[in-house]
Amino acid sequence: QLEGISQVWTHSVASDGTVYIAGLAAGNVGTLWSYSPETKSVTNHGVADASHQFWSSTTDEDGNV
Repeated sequence: QLEGISQVWTHSVASDGTVYIAGLAAGNVGTLWSYSPETKSVTNHGVADASHQFWSSTTDEDGNV
């Protein structure tokens, strides 16, 4: 469970195995999370722009989302 997230629109997997997850929080604010399969933990990376939501995602060879 991602705290405060009502929906997940997309996810992508980086070359190191990290899973990046785009979620929808209260007020329809898009937030970015990551899940580490090594530590089995999630990290909230926050809101990129309160007026935007993430509908799709991808990563590059350097792990950038």
